[in-house]
Amino acid sequence: MKKAIVAMLGYACPFVFGAMFIDYSRWPPMVGFALMLVVTSILAVIISKAWGIKAVILGNILTFVVSYYFVGSMEDVDRWGSYFKPLTPVQMLVFVSVCLVLFQLVVVKIKLRKDSFMNKKRIYFTLIVLLAFTMNLVPALMYPDIKMTIFHFIISVAALFSIALLTAKQRKIVFVGGALAGLLIFVINLTFLSDARLNFAVLDILLSIEYPLYLLIVTPLFGLNYVFSLDYDMFALLVTAVFTMLFLIGKMFIRDAT
Repeated sequence: MKKAIVAMLGYACPFVFGAMFIDYSRWPPMVGFALMLVVTSILAVIISKAWGIKAVILGNILTFVVSYYFVGSMEDVDRWGSYFKPLTPVQMLVFVSVCLVLFQLVVVKIKLRKDSFMNKKRIYFTLIVLLAFTMNLVPALMYPDIKMTIFHFIISVAALFSIALLTAKQRKIVFVGGALAGLLIFVINLTFLSDARLNFAVLDILLSIEYPLYLLIVTPLFGLNYVFSLDYDMFALLVTAVFTMLFLIGKMFIRDAT
């Protein structure tokens, strides 16, 4: 019980703000976000053993509130307001906080629950993809102002390999969905967003389609740009090519009765 109380007090630390500030200070982005994930996951496991999942969510609300205060206190600091563009600092805080909660819940599920082997494989897949998403989020949004590192490349490759943990049907959904999403992002960027004749209403609609697809599909794999150094639309086309190739390889060589 004492450990759980200390762990709950630990959530009073502004973890997301700390990760954002480390990135803003031009430290390697991996440092702040990796520490955030590791420390909060440990706290979540300790608290969930004593008080359950609801206490973990309560702890995350606490750290969000503290982070929100510190993010607001940075309003007048040079470059802070535009550093995370196209997101504002508050939007970045909310987005990372949601990812952080999901990551902790997956870790707790792996640690505390006795699931079937197939369920555990899906949980591990989710954990790896969430890790890749969180690690690549800031570089993917700010590239080429922030360069990719070998660590981003490794976690993106791990995300690709983690697809093997899924069943054949699930892999097919990921490959086909990822390929179509990458192609759609490429077409929207190349054909529509570069057209100055489009009015703002049409642009808003196109961006509302493209941006979620980019975040969900492209961001976990953006570490591959450590090797390719492509702009956004060409990298989306690369993602389409990678998913298409993996889909064809799976059809030809992999048999999975599940």
